[in-house]
Amino acid sequence: MKNNLFSILRYSTIAILLIKISGLFIDFSEKNQTIINSLMYIAIGFNYLLFGIALPELKFKITLLISGTFLIWMNFLPNNNVLSIIGIACIIMPMILAKYSKETNLTENN
Repeated sequence: MKNNLFSILRYSTIAILLIKISGLFIDFSEKNQTIINSLMYIAIGFNYLLFGIALPELKFKITLLISGTFLIWMNFLPNNNVLSIIGIACIIMPMILAKYSKETNLTENN
């Protein structure tokens, strides 16, 4: 079941990314751009939530769960510059933590 969820989210995230890239060549309306951006943040949020549930290490689990929840939650609030900045930080923070974790460094050195 877990593998099916990961596959569905992976393919939907890839599809949303392809639609986002096609927006560079196709002139989508402002409403469609807003929907695409919301779907992108929600897909990233769900990915973070699922990976957060699957990870054994507590600090990564908490970081991913908080980041994923915020990325989903921010799409249902009025647009705000502060929320956008926090949303970008929520996307980047788990990647930075994973880069400098002991567990990741041990697997890279072997």
